[in-house]
Amino acid sequence: MEIKTSRHPLVNTLANTNLIRKPHSIREVEERNRCRPASDVVLITEVWELTTAEYRSFCNSCLESRPEFRGKGGYAEYNGARFSSVIALCCQNRPTLLIDPEGCDYARYIGLLHKF
Repeated sequence: MEIKTSRHPLVNTLANTNLIRKPHSIREVEERNRCRPASDVVLITEVWELTTAEYRSFCNSCLESRPEFRGKGGYAEYNGARFSSVIALCCQNRPTLLIDPEGCDYARYIGLLHKF
């Protein structure tokens, strides 16, 4: 996956989501999000813009090892409070995914960005 980072309006934004632990595919994340309201507040610390092919590849193999995730995620402070630090994976005409690898080399937690 080629990562294209940019200064984006979502950087340093709090968002509501349901972080799903170790989902095998995005379908699993979507199904769980339909069943319950968003309960996790996360801080978007990076935004990566993906091509359609990169996005599709990620969605079909969420647990695949990806070195670019290593050392990312975990917790970040914002206005004196701690939040899960997530990477927003964006692709045109696709739902934005929120990834917290917790320092690992795979997407340990994945959520969907709810419209705000």
